[in-house]
Amino acid sequence: MSHAVTSGALPVTGNQERFLLRDEAHRRAGKPPYIRTVSWCARIDGDLDPDRLRAAVGALLARHEALRTRYGLEDGRGYAVVETVAEPSLELVDLTGLPADERLDAALQAATEAADTPFDRRTLPRLRATLYVLRPGSHVLLLVADHIVGDGRTTEILARDVAALYSGTALPEVPLRYVDWVAAAQGPEGLARRERLLEYWRDEVGENRFFPRVRLPFARDEPLPDSFLGAHRTMRVDRPTVAAMAKLARAHRTTMFTVHLATLVAALHRATGELDVTVVVPDDNRGDPRTEDVVGWFATSMALRFRLPPEPSLDQVVDTAREQLLTALEHRGISFGEVLDAGAGRRGTAPPAVVRFEYSAPMGGAPRFDGVPATELSLPIVSAGLGLAIWTRQQGPDQAPTGLEITIVHGLEYYSEEAVGGFLTDWRELTRALLADPGAPVATVNLTA
Repeated sequence: MSHAVTSGALPVTGNQERFLLRDEAHRRAGKPPYIRTVSWCARIDGDLDPDRLRAAVGALLARHEALRTRYGLEDGRGYAVVETVAEPSLELVDLTGLPADERLDAALQAATEAADTPFDRRTLPRLRATLYVLRPGSHVLLLVADHIVGDGRTTEILARDVAALYSGTALPEVPLRYVDWVAAAQGPEGLARRERLLEYWRDEVGENRFFPRVRLPFARDEPLPDSFLGAHRTMRVDRPTVAAMAKLARAHRTTMFTVHLATLVAALHRATGELDVTVVVPDDNRGDPRTEDVVGWFATSMALRFRLPPEPSLDQVVDTAREQLLTALEHRGISFGEVLDAGAGRRGTAPPAVVRFEYSAPMGGAPRFDGVPATELSLPIVSAGLGLAIWTRQQGPDQAPTGLEITIVHGLEYYSEEAVGGFLTDWRELTRALLADPGAPVATVNLTA
């Protein structure tokens, strides 16, 4: 692949252009900025030198040019400009004046607000770092990147690299420039492949599949007027249930993600009676090994359409999920939004019944800042648009997971907090019952056993 020119305007992806167009529409309408960020937050108990950390953040900006890229629109088309340098941003927040038992909560609240603060994509940098001081030798570190240059994998790269740079560890050269990857995706071969993928996904999902006619039974009969607020509920799955899920995953030679997705599809089937269920899942879209260590927005989303047999069991749903995922990965590289924009799946006024589902497992090892380990902290997820988004965080490695933390985020226009909480509880109890008898029909399994 030839290298793109750093100076001057460079092409952007379809996802990035949609962000820029939405930014501009919000500005023209006087609406709040369109907020999309990715973040990593961790507690670090041990000696941490703020000056060394600031230098490490500067080295991080020098290493990853996506963090030095500003974006704009010209005649309705997006463009990117990579700058040679960008000043590192590290804010120090001293919380030692608060009572000791309030400091961590205050840090997490402030970090949540910082992670929900938009970037001006016309200026630099694309990364903010904040260090909250709880007491001497105890800190919370927050890294926030603009989603226009970052995805879930990006946060892992940033955390790993900033810890290595702080520690003085030599890092190998980044094998691929993000702008080169974007240029290839927008070149003749990339655009031809995009058209082939669009054709496949239009045929796969069909008309009116992203927003099906079926109503989730816990949707409001009438939407709340002018309600654009969201809410979230969190539920934890205990160790015995997680162990049973891992056992079923081994029996089907699949992953915890696949089994957990199957339990969600089973819960939606039981709640609606539908045998045709669509769930949108993310894909890191990093099939090229050279992208593994590159900061950039590679991720897409895939609409998995589950065509279930009559009276399906959990065993059957797991097998369907595995097959759907494998087939979808053969056609990866185009996002849910691009397929919608191409005309598949009408956007209606009924409650958006498609569920977005995301699953994350711990990184391979905790980053260490000159030998001091960082313990990752979870920040609340604050927005899901008007629909339903489910985020599951796995505790422990895939070989021996110890728990799951499930957060369901929803718009209040169509879904009340009480109704969503009830669905979460029903999902958990159904999962337990189905794991005890995975061959039993989902629709009739006894939840009181």
